[in-house]
Amino acid sequence: MMKKKQTRTPVEAEFKREAVRLVRENPDQTMVSIARGLGIEPNQLYAWVNQAKRLKENAFPGHGNSSDEVQALRRELKLVTQERDILKNAIRSRLPSHNGRDEIRIHGAISLKMAVSIDVQSS
Repeated sequence: MMKKKQTRTPVEAEFKREAVRLVRENPDQTMVSIARGLGIEPNQLYAWVNQAKRLKENAFPGHGNSSDEVQALRRELKLVTQERDILKNAIRSRLPSHNGRDEIRIHGAISLKMAVSIDVQSS
């Protein structure tokens, strides 16, 4: 009978940091018991603790998806989307009638999709 290959599931950096914090704040508990409580293998927890000792603040960089950053990006996306919609409406109101579609026919053969391109220069 063939053994089914196990696949690794990625572990969030925040989970790793929290696991290492639990080890440091609970010296009376063994790493094995903490690992079992977290549902991970003890050797994985040992590796995370060693990595945290070696790299200190640079351990477990993650992907930069902190909740604050995600919220800021969502706010910025909402603002940029609103600005885009305002510009599209302004352009539509100044263009000749095109039957309410985001498409303009030129000489009956060529069709262009309406797009807005803005060059932003920081001051």
